[in-house]
Amino acid sequence: MSTKMQNINIRISPEFHERLTQGAKELGMTQSDFVRTSVEHMLEGNSSGATQNDAQTLHILDRQLQEKDVQIERMQVALGEQSQRHDTIVMQFTQQLYRAQLQIEDLRQKRSWWQRAFSR
Repeated sequence: MSTKMQNINIRISPEFHERLTQGAKELGMTQSDFVRTSVEHMLEGNSSGATQNDAQTLHILDRQLQEKDVQIERMQVALGEQSQRHDTIVMQFTQQLYRAQLQIEDLRQKRSWWQRAFSR
């Protein structure tokens, strides 16, 4: 004998609807499943049904945590590469500045045109 599912209609604020949508999305659930699971959890407390839903939720959260760990690792690698590029650019600019200083000092020295011609 199959059990026919019953419908229920409720009115919620736009803010609550947004929170409901976000919560369901984060757990990879439909809004209906999210509400149903939440209500079952509240009604059943620590019964086996709630434990099973808790296990599913923990599994989903664990998967999301692993995905975040991968994202963090990728960001750390990118940050390290960016830091190396930054250091290289700073070193190149420092060398260019040093060479420019040497050229300026060379130009400030009082030398005859013969000395300047043969010093290059």
